[in-house]
Amino acid sequence: MKRCLKCGTEKPLSEYHRHKQTADGRVSSCKECVKAYGAAYRAERIEILRASQRQRSRSTERKMQSRIKSVAYRRSAKGKEAQKTYRAKYPEKHAARVAVSKAIRQGVLARKPCEVCGKKGEAHHEDYSRPLDVRWLCREHHAQEHRQYTD
Repeated sequence: MKRCLKCGTEKPLSEYHRHKQTADGRVSSCKECVKAYGAAYRAERIEILRASQRQRSRSTERKMQSRIKSVAYRRSAKGKEAQKTYRAKYPEKHAARVAVSKAIRQGVLARKPCEVCGKKGEAHHEDYSRPLDVRWLCREHHAQEHRQYTD
């Protein structure tokens, strides 16, 4: 049994996290108090922690890790099956995307900047039956455009 320094209650050693550098091998505060402290710490510093996380997620290293995982998934059996299912479910979308890629490679269609903000554009189809009739939108505005359809 051990007495918690925060709440003062006596609890069994299993209610304390391990710590190699202490005499009894356990932290001085019980797991409940440590959890409450962590929640309070996060609540007080939420904006700072979010900003830090945003900066970390935008790092080149994280982007590369994400890209590697994405490629690995697409090459896996599960990823290939998901692609096959999606393409079977939406054949007109797939055909339109392939047509745009082919037209860009052949020089028939030129990639343009976003018509809203001027960043790098993605092809957006208003109507998949007209595959080369596209609007050029950046990733952000493209997602915004598709959210309008779901709302």
